[in-house]
Amino acid sequence: MKPEEKFNGKNIPATKQEFLRKELEDLLNHYKKERNRHKKEAMFLKISTVALSASITILLGLKGLDQLDNWLKNIALFLGAAITVINAYEAFFYPRTLWIQDTKVFTRLKDINRQLGYIEFDKKGDAINNDELDKIKIRLDKVLQESLNDWLMLRGGTESVHKPEEDKEANKNRDQI
Repeated sequence: MKPEEKFNGKNIPATKQEFLRKELEDLLNHYKKERNRHKKEAMFLKISTVALSASITILLGLKGLDQLDNWLKNIALFLGAAITVINAYEAFFYPRTLWIQDTKVFTRLKDINRQLGYIEFDKKGDAINNDELDKIKIRLDKVLQESLNDWLMLRGGTESVHKPEEDKEANKNRDQI
């Protein structure tokens, strides 16, 4: 395949090695971005909940402000409702759990990237044989499949989309081609 060929407007890598390198780069960038987004979101929600709870305690504990007593109670009530909304958001969207999952996937992708880099270094610019590349691809697929399964379980799924038996069958069929 020529390096200048395109598919859906994107350049097609010339070799399996280039494909894996590009795929890993794209996935690392994606999971790093998602990890950071979920981390910021989880931290913001947690800090907001703590700050609102502390504010409620202070507002309800203030003494000597009889003319503002009803206002303070109403503000505390509003802040309590805001905490309920924040907790409902956390319970539905799971930003902390997604942050942990994204970190796990990002770390595993970095390991695969390091393995590919190590093999590339060892080959000193020579092409990596297909068996080694296929092993890396299978490892990459496994990491992505586990990530999908974790996400499905988080969303209430009961089983994985992809079963290991399908891998065995697919590899057997591929070897026959």
